Formats: sequence, C-alpha cells, structure tokens
Amino acid sequence: EVLQEILARVVRDAGGAVPTAPRLTCVSRAFRDAVTGEPEMFWVDVDLSSGFCAPTDARIRSLIGRGAWASVRSLNLSGCSKLSDSTLKLLGTSCSKIENLTISGGNFTKDGLLQFANNLAIAGTGLKSIHIDLSAPKMTPSDALGVLQ
Repeated sequence: EVLQEILARVVRDAGGAVPTAPRLTCVSRAFRDAVTGEPEMFWVDVDLSSGFCAPTDARIRSLIGRGAWASVRSLNLSGCSKLSDSTLKLLGTSCSKIENLTISGGNFTKDGLLQFANNLAIAGTGLKSIHIDLSAPKMTPSDALGVLQ
C-alpha cells in the first residue's frame, strides 16, 4: 500500500497519466500490484512502443484479465512485433474508453485490425484518431484504407 500511495503521488504531481504503466509492471511484483490496483490512474495513456519490457500476448492478456485496459484513452502499439491479431481483438473489447490509437511495425493483419475496429464499435468507444504506419509488413495501403472505411 505504501508503494501504491507513493506511485499515486508521483502520478498526480506529474499531471496525470503514466504512459509507462505496462513497463512498471515488469519492475517487481509490488510495482505490478500497485499499478494494476489503480487502473483509472495508471492506465489512461499507454505507450508500448519502446522500453525493456516488450509486450507479449501472454503479458497483455494477463493485464486484460485484471481489468487494466478499461481506462485506456490513448494507446500506442508501435513496434509491438510480438503481439498477434488475437490479442489486438481482445484489446478492442477491453479498451472501451479509447480515443487515440497508434499502430506501426507490428504483425497485425487487415483482418486483425478490422476485428479490433469492430470490437471498438460494439463497445461504443469515442475513437477520435487512429494512426497506422503503412510500412507494417503485413499491411498494404489499400488494407489500411479498408480498415478505416
């Protein structure tokens, strides 16, 4: 509890969201428990694009099971080459408050992105912006446009 209070104070003093929340869960069990215990504080602006804690399907699914993604408003999946379409689909049902999404360089296919978008639509999110880097190896420009239509 002390660690959670300290982290909460740091977040408040920093002005809110911590884009590194997923990386903090890799530090230790105590950090993981503190960060996943307050999803509305730590899981608003999530940036998985870099760092020592590369996201994997298993790690993301574990955090989905804890409800960590319910408060996410901004999600950056750039360079998440270890994530599959099935995890992307699960994120679509778990990020019900998402407003901004960035995807580039991953292994996501057009079908995975379509299912993700459909799940977001079903959840009734207020998605305002989506950025897809067309250099992703499994996506062509026409695939990306198909997802956005």
